[in-house]
Amino acid sequence: MKKSKVIPLLSSLKDKEWNDLEDFLASPFYNKDPELLSLLGILKTWLSSDSMGLKSRKELAKTIWPNQDYNAKTLTYALSRLNKLATHFLSLQKITNTPLALELGALEVFSERNLEKHYDSAKRSISQQLTTPTGNSFDFFRNKARYAETLDQHYVRQKNRVFDLAIQQAAHDLDTYYYLRRLNLACSMLDRQQILKSVYEINISEPWIVHLKASPVGHEPIIRLYLDIYQMLSEESEEAHFINLKGNLKRYTDQISHHDLTEIYQFAINYCARKIRKGREPYVQEALQLYLTGIESRFLIIDGQLSPWTYANVIKLFLRKKEYEAAQVFIEKFLPYLPEAFQQNAYHYNLAELFYYTKEQDKAQSHLVRVAYTDLNYYLGARVLLAKIYFETGEEDALSSLLAAFMMFLQRNKELSHDLKQTYLNFCKIFARILRTPPTRRAAIRQTIANTQLLTDRDWLLDICNAFS
Repeated sequence: MKKSKVIPLLSSLKDKEWNDLEDFLASPFYNKDPELLSLLGILKTWLSSDSMGLKSRKELAKTIWPNQDYNAKTLTYALSRLNKLATHFLSLQKITNTPLALELGALEVFSERNLEKHYDSAKRSISQQLTTPTGNSFDFFRNKARYAETLDQHYVRQKNRVFDLAIQQAAHDLDTYYYLRRLNLACSMLDRQQILKSVYEINISEPWIVHLKASPVGHEPIIRLYLDIYQMLSEESEEAHFINLKGNLKRYTDQISHHDLTEIYQFAINYCARKIRKGREPYVQEALQLYLTGIESRFLIIDGQLSPWTYANVIKLFLRKKEYEAAQVFIEKFLPYLPEAFQQNAYHYNLAELFYYTKEQDKAQSHLVRVAYTDLNYYLGARVLLAKIYFETGEEDALSSLLAAFMMFLQRNKELSHDLKQTYLNFCKIFARILRTPPTRRAAIRQTIANTQLLTDRDWLLDICNAFS
């Protein structure tokens, strides 16, 4: 049963969506087969009781058609029709939940049917909504282009021989959407190349940039910012582009939606992170300021919640700057903004890091032991931090036991991706090798640390490898 396409689709439904889908199937306008409503009810019961894996297709057919012999094709056809209608329902629901898209569709219908009063009323409503971007700018400018195109098509239908700017506006809005989306995709590709170590075909030339800067579209604040981001990412060594982005962010923030600012801040933060990894220490403060501004202005608080990884990154930056009191204040102040499931692990892990930095190893350990296995990312970080504490406090037996147990855990765990598992296994192996190698014979280990691609806490391992050598 689980191989049927409709099962994962139905499993993704929320409670209200189940009710709405039942109403949808009960409507003869969409569904003229009452058996599909019965089929949906049976599947809903089975899925809610976690018994789907125990049920067979024959059992399902017998429940729907108790007086008929099992026919695999009949059941397959019914499941296929249910999947098609459920897909239709979800697609319709997505459109219905986007009022502007519905209004634009209605505007086109009114124009096609020469319903002038309806057309004028819809036009006024849409025009008001397309004054200022409030959400995703890509959607906003795409809708503006569609709106202007509809106005131009309406002008053509009226066959009026008078000058009209609708076609000019349609061209401008289409250009705005194209250049904005094209820049956004190029920036995303450049950013991902740094993470995935792969190469995309960006296909944006210098004449293209020059033309855009000279055009009216190039003066749109959101496009101005994405031009800065593109140049910052494509010429990372030219730090003037980052300075330009900061200046334009300050200048245009009030004209950019929160949705767009979230992504723009993330591009800037990722750029700073790469600079920090290359040893450019001033970017620690730059990244920290971007994070704090984004959080305080709520650009980085999505639906009332702060990402646990943003929370941890800010704390790491405070610790790197040795601003321990600020780190403590941040830990307490923003903990309630984390998703509830992450709060306890985040709290204990980040406090442990704080106490590790302030050389209060006993307090650090007391928090580390309270980090649960349930979140692998925090658990992995906690094991590494505990190993460092054991080393620095001379607890050799505890350290040996921890490394052995940690390596066994990593080797047996099937939830970890290959790269993440190897990152921590390499740490354990190199750390163990350092422990059993005299300081004067560690040159090869230093080379291994430098050459190992997947490795956590590289700088710390180099530091202890270089000690007394």
